[in-house]
Amino acid sequence: MAYYFDILEPTENFDESLDALTKNLGTLYMESWENDKRNIYNRPFNLNIATFAHLWFSKSLKLFIAYEEGTDKAVGFIIGMVFRPLPYEASVFQFEDWYMGGDKQMEKDMFKYATDAIRFIGCDELWVADRADRMPPIAGGWKEENNFQFRRYTKR
Repeated sequence: MAYYFDILEPTENFDESLDALTKNLGTLYMESWENDKRNIYNRPFNLNIATFAHLWFSKSLKLFIAYEEGTDKAVGFIIGMVFRPLPYEASVFQFEDWYMGGDKQMEKDMFKYATDAIRFIGCDELWVADRADRMPPIAGGWKEENNFQFRRYTKR
């Protein structure tokens, strides 16, 4: 499948922005949960809409979308947040979630697009947390500085 990438950002028109967000991410995000994440988290999908919208409209949340070539049909996404860490001066892009329907070439190409774009956003660090067997392909002038293990605990 041929595809192209773009960043989806809100406009001044709130209703237009919500329509674009729903059209481009709504169904695909549910698909990613059903196909890729439900078995990992063992919880029902329950998007924190208020926080998602607040971060996106404040432009702290970035959405990179893959579209099927020649159409406006979304076929993949990367969601990440831009922030400053508490203990030191840096601008970090943290990859929160991504989905490309299992297309490894699209994943490679999309992460290349996103990591190039993140430089222009002004970020100087990338943070990625995921399963060891699902680490995204980070390239293009970024070097791994160090590595931390992330563990998820749930209340009994």
